[in-house]
Amino acid sequence: MEKERTDLTIRLETTTLTDDQIITVADFAKEVAGGLETAEEDFEARRHIIDLLNVQVTLAIKGKR
Repeated sequence: MEKERTDLTIRLETTTLTDDQIITVADFAKEVAGGLETAEEDFEARRHIIDLLNVQVTLAIKGKR
């Protein structure tokens, strides 16, 4: 149990965000939120938001066999 506790503590410590990371995430969220209205009518703005989010899509088509 002690080893598991130590492993979990280390895991939590390495996944805890620093103040700088929190600021970066908050700034990113503001940028995305600010562009959502524009993105409704502007393809380039939508594309920019998708790029910022690093969205990846996989399309799988199930066909007849």
